[in-house]
Amino acid sequence: MLLEAGADALAVDTAQRTPLHHVAVAGHGICVKALLDAGSDPEGADADGKTPMDLAAEAKHMGCLRMMRLWQDRKMVTGGGFRRAGTRKADGDVDSPC
Repeated sequence: MLLEAGADALAVDTAQRTPLHHVAVAGHGICVKALLDAGSDPEGADADGKTPMDLAAEAKHMGCLRMMRLWQDRKMVTGGGFRRAGTRKADGDVDSPC
């Protein structure tokens, strides 16, 4: 994926939209998760004051919107977002991908 090749997940275009804005409005859930894991902010506003969450809601991509809300909730509770499946937890157990 582009992120693994060094693409900037926090880059902005002339409308101050990040890659997360673009994938959220298009409804690409897998890309939304990858960008959240890479540090993108679902509440970062573009030049029109729209966040990726706003754009997903307006485009009726409820799965993307739920994912960003869940990410926010987990970040508030754990201090981080999602962890990739197969990564070690603090107690040494490995998360299952399912």
